[in-house]
Amino acid sequence: DFFFNLSNKKSGTTVAILGQTENANYAKDLTYNTSSNTLRWCNNVSGTTNFAIVSNTTMAKDNWYHVALVHTGSTQYMFINGTKQTTTGSYTGGYTYTSDFQIGAETITSYNNFNGNLQDFRITKKALWTSNFTPPRRSGAF
Repeated sequence: DFFFNLSNKKSGTTVAILGQTENANYAKDLTYNTSSNTLRWCNNVSGTTNFAIVSNTTMAKDNWYHVALVHTGSTQYMFINGTKQTTTGSYTGGYTYTSDFQIGAETITSYNNFNGNLQDFRITKKALWTSNFTPPRRSGAF
């Protein structure tokens, strides 16, 4: 989970927030779509989207948002400011990534690099949330 705000929204572009891309056929990433002002979390295996969750929360430039991506068993969840987004994903596995995990960029795709702030980024081995929750407080001010 982490906090983010987007400082610059180029119209009609996709912005990479985080991800891991092995090649054009194997990728898992979180992107921001500046046309719909939504997040998309997806996993592609063998060039096919294994799961994709698109946020139903519309976001605005220069606002802080808490984002939590959760994997428990074969189920994937996305939470924005503690609210579970309406779609969930089901991950069936099938590929082990050896490439670097990237924050704010994607090296293989044509996505634009993230232009904004990320704060309090953490990865845990345990699913912290599976239903709506009160998000943690953002530490300090940017």
